[in-house]
Amino acid sequence: MKFLISVEPNPERQPPLEQLPQLLRAQADVLRSQLQSGKLDCVYSTGQGSGFGIAEAASVEQVWERIAESPFALFWRIAVTALGDPIALTEIQVRMVTASQPVGAASRN
Repeated sequence: MKFLISVEPNPERQPPLEQLPQLLRAQADVLRSQLQSGKLDCVYSTGQGSGFGIAEAASVEQVWERIAESPFALFWRIAVTALGDPIALTEIQVRMVTASQPVGAASRN
């Protein structure tokens, strides 16, 4: 299953400035490792501390476990969104829309 992970800095929790170079290097290592292992399909940064990526995982819990590996996890606001196959979802929507009558909508003749 695919998940969209969005992160942005949490203004209420900032990393100590003296630790920032080490945290940035460690973050790059974590991302590189997760990309090489296939845990992440892609990651992008806005260059302003925010970013997003697409993760492959069996469950949302597994995604959160991976996020916890990040040295910046405590300093971010994080959103995780499950992604669906747009073709499959469209087919489901078409079936719903073209159903003859919704349950309980009997004809009144």
